[in-house]
Amino acid sequence: MLSGIPTRLVSRGGFSETLDQPGGRVWAERWWDAAMDRTPDPDA
Repeated sequence: MLSGIPTRLVSRGGFSETLDQPGGRVWAERWWDAAMDRTPDPDA
């Protein structure tokens, strides 16, 4: 199982371990899609 959101900035390798895992990029895209779906639209 992949870990949750990284605590380091991307520029400091915050997502490198996740993205290096098989399927890591797909997992990250799905995680962000789900997170954005749960976030209220500030323009609505």
